[in-house]
Amino acid sequence: MKVLVTGGSGQLGHEVVSCLRRRECQVIVPSPDELDFLAPESIDEIIARHRPDQVINCAAYTQVDRAEDEPDVVFTVNRDAPGRLAAAVADTGGRLLYISTDYVFDGKQARPYRESDPAHPLSIYGRSKLEGEEAVMRALPGAVILRTAWLYGVNGHNFVKTMLRVAQAGKPLRVVDDQTGSPTWAADVAGVILRLVDSDASGIFHYTSAGSTSWHG
Repeated sequence: MKVLVTGGSGQLGHEVVSCLRRRECQVIVPSPDELDFLAPESIDEIIARHRPDQVINCAAYTQVDRAEDEPDVVFTVNRDAPGRLAAAVADTGGRLLYISTDYVFDGKQARPYRESDPAHPLSIYGRSKLEGEEAVMRALPGAVILRTAWLYGVNGHNFVKTMLRVAQAGKPLRVVDDQTGSPTWAADVAGVILRLVDSDASGIFHYTSAGSTSWHG
């Protein structure tokens, strides 16, 4: 199987690529110069050239606070580019899995969110990811949307690494305790992605690691 992974050098993308290569799949990991979500024409060109059986879209704008100051960039990367990617994949007869986020919800619910719960994003980032989901499904109704949360792993930037860095610098830790979630190991998400690909799934799925805590916890 020929699989193209966007964001293949990132925290989740790196784990996905490693899993695929262990399976001896033909893995295509475009460089930022080859596939630039701010240059839409590059999307059409690379999909037409490689014609992958499966695309796993791990690339995203994820800086939640900064997103409020540059909405045009955020919506281009998280909505417009994935929609165009899905349309290009549809033209070549392939499949696509889009990584989304718990930020499509408002966080006011006490129980864990189900796939059937209505989305209600409160931030620019959350809105961009929800509209990205919608753009993907319009272009490719058989696509998979996988929502996850609080990722951490060996590669890329994450909360765990930040806390370790601050602690090693001897600085005091001040962390909010009013936000609760499920810290989720990126390698586990990669395994779930492969299971969804293997099963020819479609539609919206939620996945996190078990348990929950606050950022302070």
